[in-house]
Amino acid sequence: MKFVDVHGTTRFDEDPGKVGVWGPVTSSVDFCEHNYAVTYYLAEFFNSISNLFLVLAGILLLRMSRKLGLKRRFDLAVGSLIVVGIGSFAFHATLLYGPQLLDELPMVYMSIMFVFIMVEHVVTPYFAHFPLALFITAILYSAAHAYFRFIIPFYLTCGLCIVISAIYALRCAKTDARVRLCLGLCALWFTFSIGVWIIDQEFCTAIEFLKLHAVWHVGIALTGSYWVAMGMYIQLRHLDECEDASIAFRYGFLPVVSRGEVEGVADKAGAAKKASASSA
Repeated sequence: MKFVDVHGTTRFDEDPGKVGVWGPVTSSVDFCEHNYAVTYYLAEFFNSISNLFLVLAGILLLRMSRKLGLKRRFDLAVGSLIVVGIGSFAFHATLLYGPQLLDELPMVYMSIMFVFIMVEHVVTPYFAHFPLALFITAILYSAAHAYFRFIIPFYLTCGLCIVISAIYALRCAKTDARVRLCLGLCALWFTFSIGVWIIDQEFCTAIEFLKLHAVWHVGIALTGSYWVAMGMYIQLRHLDECEDASIAFRYGFLPVVSRGEVEGVADKAGAAKKASASSA
């Protein structure tokens, strides 16, 4: 259930909680967690600290990108993920509109960057100014978002970018079991995360103690990790034609992209492919 206060802030709980060090709420949305319930210095304690998973995921992916010697576009995409984590921490810690923009706009930039990563090799021969067009789109959207305080258009923009990127990834998935596995994991964790996000908002008053918005952050950190790792693998295997490129999973869930097999890391898709070939 939603509640809109006199300042136009959408809340999901009748009792927003206390006012802390950052003053009254100025953000356009106040998510499901009693404000300043844990400490006077963080408005939404669990919604804030759960963003450390996003920052950690970004740091690990950035190290992997540098190790693989990938193009700078991957550094920018992963950098956006780190900024999203930092911005989301600031947003939930303060519930001020400025930090909210630092949370939301980098999400749009990361989504646009992945449209570029996934389709650039196809579009560039026909539209040499594709990167410039995406850059101008990001600038115009940023201005509109800051001025109109978008909510629904923000969700739709990110969703559209994800769909476009997935369509191009599916082209590789037709012939590559590793890409199919990554897409499946992305879909699984994204569906789980969206489900948690919706339940948290619809039933906040009854289940606020579950801190499901914090769970959403963890789920999105995993989704983003699989998505970025899949993009790295596609770049290596399908664009750079690196025959020994592989993607495996450390501890059974952390994606690791490499040139060749990584010792002690399970390559589920590769193992299934070898088993199928040997049985044939």
